[in-house]
Amino acid sequence: MEKYALLVSGGVNASSNYGRYLNDLMEIYKTLVTKCGYPKANITVLYADGSPHDLDGDGASEISASATKANLLNAFTTMKTKVTANDLFFFYSTNHGGQVTTGTNKAKLWLWNAEFIQDTEFAVCLDAMSYKLAILTMEQCYSGGFLDNLQGANRVIATACRWDQVSWACDSHGNYDEFVYHWTAAVRGQQPDGTVVDASGGDGKVTLKEAFDYAKANDSTAEEPQYYENPAGIGSQYTLCGPLTIIDTCGSYARHLCLVRDGSICTPISRIIRCIPLSRIIPDCIPLIRHTCTPLSRFLCTPISRLIGPGCPSRIIAPICQPLSKIIPEFTETATCTAKQFVQPPCGRHVRLPDDMTVRIRPEELVMTQYNEVKSSYIQTIQDMMSSGYSNDEVADTLENLAVQLQEDLADILNSAQQLRASNRHFSRLTR
Repeated sequence: MEKYALLVSGGVNASSNYGRYLNDLMEIYKTLVTKCGYPKANITVLYADGSPHDLDGDGASEISASATKANLLNAFTTMKTKVTANDLFFFYSTNHGGQVTTGTNKAKLWLWNAEFIQDTEFAVCLDAMSYKLAILTMEQCYSGGFLDNLQGANRVIATACRWDQVSWACDSHGNYDEFVYHWTAAVRGQQPDGTVVDASGGDGKVTLKEAFDYAKANDSTAEEPQYYENPAGIGSQYTLCGPLTIIDTCGSYARHLCLVRDGSICTPISRIIRCIPLSRIIPDCIPLIRHTCTPLSRFLCTPISRLIGPGCPSRIIAPICQPLSKIIPEFTETATCTAKQFVQPPCGRHVRLPDDMTVRIRPEELVMTQYNEVKSSYIQTIQDMMSSGYSNDEVADTLENLAVQLQEDLADILNSAQQLRASNRHFSRLTR
């Protein structure tokens, strides 16, 4: 996945081009380069009259061109030729905005020389592009007026205010704009003066939704920030730096997952069998009834469209995935849970939840039948990652993670064999 960014500050004219707009650009530019690893060649900066400015302190100007309408349209055309359906596209605007017709939600973004682009024109430019995800953050007045025109698949949009509101400069944080000051600080993990900011809830990964929530909560002006995402929950699966990977999403969300049957609550499973921790793989699963839900601590991945409550993604994303129908070949129904079709059709199995909340599995099925399939899954996962553009470091991290898992698996198998021998059970076929 490549990452591209288009940063725009029009300024209108010399007298209206306030210094805080350049400060806003400096902070987001440094965040993209130093925090998120955007290549400088992939970042286009359109600023006022195009005069040179060093945005990141390297001694060179990062301004690509003036922020005229022609240059903005050309920038979109260029992005269209570069950004693919596997890439991340980020658009950021700061400066003045207005209403095309006073009192309506027809919004415009002011550019240099008193030019502007209307929300409908902007939508045409964005709709013409391909991308994995488009992230748009808009600071200008009346920026919420862009939302109705920019709705579409694979987009996360944050605006500083509603369609009928002006946006504000910082009231206590220096010469910046209020909303993007806090939004950028959340993403970067620090304010411009170096003060540490943790908008991640302690896990170190600030999703787009968390960045917006932090900025909105800390915005002390009269503006009301707005948020849009499609599909639902995608803003919690991505940071400005890219998607959360299994390595990223492997450890600290204290969230719960409930099993549901036709909209009702089924008994949660706290442990199924050996596997990866769920933790941050599904960050937005909100229990339907909190006190009935217990954490799903260990889980081997499967599509979960019938297992989760509203607001959750339809599938657990992880590199170690096997359908439960293959991992747990037999289920018997008990009074503790009557959820049929726990595994996706056509399995039609029932869930067994013993008193100790552990699913019991026939040893020969677990050890003999599934080992080769799990091994194949590991290999296929690595091949998929390599063909999908993951970096060498990401693939290496995943391999290390799998190696640790395999070591745990082997220890479990040996322990099971020892227990079987101790109980005088004759599974010689397994232990040869």
